Formats: sequence, C-alpha cells, structure tokens
Amino acid sequence: MYAAPRRLLRNGKSWLWRGLRRRRVPHALVLMYHRVAQVTVDPWQICVHPERFDDQIAALRRFADILPLATVPGAMRSGRGSRPALAITFDDGYVDNLTTAKPVLDRHRAPATVFLATSCIERGEPFWWDVLSDAILGPGPLPGELRLDGGEQPFLWRDAAIERPEQAPGPARRRLLDALWLWLVRLPDPERRVAIRSLAQWAGQSATRDSSAQPMSPQQVRNLLAGGLITVGAHTATHARLTDLGRDEKLAEIERSRIACEHFTGGRPACFAYPFGELDDESRDCVRQAGFTVACTSEPGLAWADGDALRLPRLAVGDWSGKHLVRLLKWYWFA
Repeated sequence: MYAAPRRLLRNGKSWLWRGLRRRRVPHALVLMYHRVAQVTVDPWQICVHPERFDDQIAALRRFADILPLATVPGAMRSGRGSRPALAITFDDGYVDNLTTAKPVLDRHRAPATVFLATSCIERGEPFWWDVLSDAILGPGPLPGELRLDGGEQPFLWRDAAIERPEQAPGPARRRLLDALWLWLVRLPDPERRVAIRSLAQWAGQSATRDSSAQPMSPQQVRNLLAGGLITVGAHTATHARLTDLGRDEKLAEIERSRIACEHFTGGRPACFAYPFGELDDESRDCVRQAGFTVACTSEPGLAWADGDALRLPRLAVGDWSGKHLVRLLKWYWFA
C-alpha cells in the first residue's frame, strides 16, 4: 500500500537532484527509436507511427538543438538560458529507417545515428524476435505442444489455449511469447537460428506478415548515408546480449560489427549501442578496446559532461504526439 507514495518520493528526489545538477553541469539527452511504421501488433513497443514521428521531429526541432551523437560529449549545454541538446538514435537497422524515417529527418534537417546488428544485414534475415512474434501472435491456430532443442535444456510448452484461432493475442500466447524470448535470448546465435527455423515450421509460418520488419541490405545502408545527416554505428554482429558472453566472445561480436560497418560505409564508426541496453565493466572495456568513443545503453536518464561517454543513457520514445513528447522532456527531464 506504500509503493505509490514511495515511488512519488523517489521520483521527486530524482527530479530535484537533476534540476539542481543541471544548473552547473553540462548535459544532453539521447533519444532511442527502433522503427517508424504503421503496424497492427507491436508486442515489443518499438514502433512509432510515421505521422507521429514527423510530428515528433518537428516539435523537437522547435524545442531543442538536435546534434549528431558523436558530438554530444563535447557539445552538452548547461544552465536554463540555453536550448536543450538532444541526439536521435535508432537501434538494429530496420529498412523503414531508410524508407520512412530518413525522408522525415532530411526534411527537418535532423541528424541521427542508426546502430546496425550487422550479421542480419549481411545474411538478409529478419530479426529473430520478429519471427518469434509472427509465429506466436498470428491469427491462426497453433499446436498445443511445442518442443525446441538448444542450450542446456530444451524448451517445452503445453497449453491447449493456444490452439484456438485469435484475432487479438490472448494471455496464453503472451505467456508463451515471453517464455520463448527468455529461452531464445540466452542461446548462441547458431543454435538460436536453428530454433527459430523450427519454431516457424511448427507455427506453419512461411514469411513475416510485416514486409517492413526486415533489416536493410548493405546497399540500403549506403543509401541511408546520402545527404550526410545520418551516420551508422555498431550494435554487435548478432545482437548478442554481451553480459552472457566471455571476454573474447564480447570482443569478437563488437569488432565484427565494427568491421562490417566499415565495409558497408567506407568509414570507421565512432558510436556503439549495447544490445538490450545491457553491459558490464568487461563489455565497456571491450567497446573501448575496439576504438569506439561513444556508446549508448537503454537506461533512461540525462547524459552528463562528467559522466562516462561509453555508458550514455537513452530515453525510449513511444508512439506519442510531438506535443506529448516535448511536454515530457520539458517538465520531467529539463524542468
């Protein structure tokens, strides 16, 4: 019964501390997007409708200075007299970053950084979490029993409730989706790819329902850079959760992604994003060793001039109006 008052007190203290600190320490805010697309089912909450995205960027342009991410550590602002400093980022490398987001960014002259999970781009394969959601949340019936091999123990699931056709995903399928994600994310990439193919066959799925839920091709990555407003950053090769890996595996994932980005673009990326926002000290050291100067988490918060440029917080942007987004930034983060 005391959870809400405690949360309000904690948030109030955080807001007060941040307000006092902003008066003397330069700071900025990094925004995190994934997709700009109109979809009917968005279980991961990563899509912003194209019209709302246009509205958001226009509102951000009026409210703040939008900076290239690589310049943020040296261009933060302090005090109440200056306009806020913001950077825009996208994770993973979806094709709609090129086809839908880029025209909006170009029209508003808003720079952005797109972090690429490079192996999916090289292989031309959909991201595994999209295959997963298509398989489980589709409208057709599913078998009531599932077994997938991989990892230390197979995935086993029995639930007759998922056998019913559903136009809207029900709780039984949501439970299966969550359990499968937790099992799949821990698998090594080769085993996960096998398991995902088996899952698609089990669900009778031959293709993804959303044709825009695909990674860009290498040529599309190059097209993304046209005009000079958008830059590319690395996001590991296989979107691996770095905290699950040993040091050599961490470094290999990070360096493979950096090298692939160089191959796609002809330039060395300066920025990196930790998949799922998860990192440990060893992951951070590997990112530094690989030559990156800026790296982003997904922990919400302001970036401070006296903070770590290889652990920049980011605020995930929802499918909101531009007015709502700026109100949130103005009254909570920049009050």
